[in-house]
Amino acid sequence: MHDRRVRDKSTQGAAARGNCEGERGWNYRGRPPSIRVDRVRELKAQGLGATEIARAMGIGRATVYRALGESADCG
Repeated sequence: MHDRRVRDKSTQGAAARGNCEGERGWNYRGRPPSIRVDRVRELKAQGLGATEIARAMGIGRATVYRALGESADCG
């Protein structure tokens, strides 16, 4: 019951903000990307490692792996 009330409130808030899309209802757009994935891939193509890319862009190493589509455990 609690989940339904939370969802209903979220939907009402979205409607008030204008985030509803016709009959489909609430369309959450998500947070805008904070990094440029193409830049991460470009630096990787230049031969930089994940740690070097992370330092150059001011992001975490895990974010670099995520942008590259790799798992942080793969090294």
